[in-house]
Amino acid sequence: MNVTAFPGSALLEGNTALLVREVFKELQAAGIETELVQLAGKTIHGCRACYACCKNRNGRCAFDDDFINACIAKMAQADGNMLKRKLGAAVVAVRRSGVGIMRDLGRNMAWLLPRISA
Repeated sequence: MNVTAFPGSALLEGNTALLVREVFKELQAAGIETELVQLAGKTIHGCRACYACCKNRNGRCAFDDDFINACIAKMAQADGNMLKRKLGAAVVAVRRSGVGIMRDLGRNMAWLLPRISA
C-alpha cells in the first residue's frame, strides 16, 4: 500500500510539505509507503482542452512537454489519491493549522486505506 502527495507550494520545504510529512509519519507507522513529489520549480501547463486524452484513453496527456504525465503515472500507482476507487485528501497550510490535525488525518487515512483497497 502506498500514498503519494504532490505539494503545490512554490516553496520546496514550506509549510505544506511540513504538514504532509506529519501525515506521512502516521501512515508510515501503519506500514504504508509514502512518497512526496515536489511540484515547486516544475513546469506544469494547464489543460489545453484538446480532448486527446479522451480519444486515446491511455491515461496520459497528449502533450508531453511538462511534468504532468509523470505525476499521472505516480497517481495511478498510488493507493491514496484522487482517482477512481482511491482515497484522496487535501492538506492546506494556513496560519493556525495544527500539526495534531495532520496527525489525525494520517491516522484516519491509515485506517481507511486497507478498507477501500480490499
